[in-house]
Amino acid sequence: MPFPSPRILARPFLLVVFVFGLCHGAAVAQCWQQVAYGFRHSAGIRADGTLWTWGWNDVGQLGDGSTTPTSVPQQVGTGDDWAVVAVSGTFDLALSAGGLHSAAIRADGTLWTWGSNDHGQLGDGTVMDRHGPVQVGIGGIWRAVTCGALHTLALRADSTLWAWGCNAYGQLGQGDLVEHHTPVQVGTDADWWRISSAENHLLALKGDSSLWSWGLNNYYQLGFFNDNQNKTVPTHVGMDTDWYSVATGTCYSFALKGGHTLWGWGRNDNGQLGVGDVSSYHPVPEQIGTNSTWEAVACGDAHTIAQRTDGQLWGWGFNFNGELGLGNNTFNYVSPQAIPGGVSSASISLGSNSSASIRSDGSLWAWGRNWEGALGVGDQLDHNVPAAVNCDLSTGIRAREDVALHASPNPTDGLLLLDRMVDDGRLCDLKGRTLLTLRNASRLDLRALPAGVYVLHARVKQRMEHVRVVKD
Repeated sequence: MPFPSPRILARPFLLVVFVFGLCHGAAVAQCWQQVAYGFRHSAGIRADGTLWTWGWNDVGQLGDGSTTPTSVPQQVGTGDDWAVVAVSGTFDLALSAGGLHSAAIRADGTLWTWGSNDHGQLGDGTVMDRHGPVQVGIGGIWRAVTCGALHTLALRADSTLWAWGCNAYGQLGQGDLVEHHTPVQVGTDADWWRISSAENHLLALKGDSSLWSWGLNNYYQLGFFNDNQNKTVPTHVGMDTDWYSVATGTCYSFALKGGHTLWGWGRNDNGQLGVGDVSSYHPVPEQIGTNSTWEAVACGDAHTIAQRTDGQLWGWGFNFNGELGLGNNTFNYVSPQAIPGGVSSASISLGSNSSASIRSDGSLWAWGRNWEGALGVGDQLDHNVPAAVNCDLSTGIRAREDVALHASPNPTDGLLLLDRMVDDGRLCDLKGRTLLTLRNASRLDLRALPAGVYVLHARVKQRMEHVRVVKD
């Protein structure tokens, strides 16, 4: 797929620059272009290219420089050139760790990671947690990234595949169980196309649309009949060459074929395969019904959401937390159920026990378990029907006692003075539109702006600060 070109912002030294129209002017709740829901935290990229995170934050997995959780989206840095984001989606019960790191790719192809790093899953050569994005290597252009429980897999623009982090089950594809703290190439092939990893197994497609898997295989999630041994290198699944999309959950897998048919295999103790039964596992890919209009699929810990070509969402599997969005908490559904209101979905993302959909109008809706506000809807209550994730910044400023940036006078009728030199920042309206940018500056001239409430996002000595600004 073509990679977007980076946008360049003019930021003259000690000047404030008006940049009306820089963003897409998305309306409230209609500003999202991509999201990733994980174990207990989530991330999203807005239509203006800015990166936002929310949920649990005990090891800095939100990337905002703190360890404070939030139930509403908070911006990561001031950059507006983010293109791809991923978060770790599940927890490794055997190792009692995982699900706490994030990764994102910028428009220039650079790859950045943050959060937990106890197994080197950030790829920066250390095992130190990071509370803000750190770049992975300095060479190569990255095109896609996916986060497992304790490892990361990424695809470069030259179609080579690279992995790092925990390797207890062979999930790095190196033919061994050796942990790596920097990216190592998976084999020598340069024809990889799609990748997915949620916990400890991986699926990938090659350029000929063949399907490959490796890693943990305790529930036959790798798709090999009569063989549940872990695989430490990518292994061919069957002989078909018409696969076009893959998804992984906790010990189960899904993939779509070119004829819009949907196939699942692996663990099924909560009906997560949608084949009409509850069983321990299904060892090889099995078609889900006879429908041939499936467009996309995403997996959680034990539930599945899929989208048809008409935009209708369907869900099945575990539903104790309302993660199927059916308006109830009925324990298991073993076959696809139409999700009420899910008729205009453009993309889907699933966390461990949560679900989310970006609709065709750019609005984001989330439901299911809401650990530490991981749904992003402003509370910590579980939701069994879709709830909107608002884009209004007026609810996105955390109250902190250790704020390192103050502005005065505030309210102001014109000039706003800052008590610190700001490395870089931007002033936004409450719909997320950038109105002013500043760099190496300590004041803003607001005289040309209409009266109202604005938000200043500013970096001061590598720490992000968010200040509400009122213009009289």
